[in-house]
This record gives sequence, structure tokens and C-alpha cells, in this order.
Amino acid sequence: MQLSDLNSYLQLIQDIIAGTIRQHTFTPIELNLLLDVQGLRVRKAAKNDALRQYSRTIQQQVADGSPAPLRFSTFWRNEHLKEGGDEAATAQLVSAQTAAPA
Repeated sequence: MQLSDLNSYLQLIQDIIAGTIRQHTFTPIELNLLLDVQGLRVRKAAKNDALRQYSRTIQQQVADGSPAPLRFSTFWRNEHLKEGGDEAATAQLVSAQTAAPA
């Protein structure tokens, strides 16, 4: 992932957290993020916390040389499986992800 793509992706995450998306065109990776976030049915505060953690994870992945960011849905599922989190919210996100085009 190039630096300009990373910056755009991280800005989109910040825009989602703020509740105002400024851009009008999206890359396929950004569309996947929007679909994953839309499919997540949890409290806004929990979603925003997860997005902040996800942002840090993406930055670390890029620093480690990963060519593409981990999908938010995968991140969410992994975090909640580790914590024994809300299985219903995780199941909803997974079903939304499988219904959405890749």
C-alpha cells in the first residue's frame, strides 16, 4: 500500500468516526471498509473504539510491509473471538460481508 493510499484510507476511518465523510469517490478497499462498517450493528462508541484500534493495526501492518490492509470485518471478528465478544454482532457482520461483493 502506497503512502498516499494509506493516508486516504486512514482519513476515511477518521471521517467515519467523526460521522462526516468528505470524499465522493472510493477505492475498492475503501468501499469494503464502508460496507463492513455499515454491516456492524453495535453501539456507536464501540464501533468508534474498534475503528481507532483498527487504524493503529493498519499503520503497523503497513510499517511491517503488508501490501494490503486487513479487512475491518476480519479485524472485528479476530478481536471478538479473542475476547469472547458479542457473537450476535460478529455473526451479523460476517453475514453482511458474505453478502457484499469482494
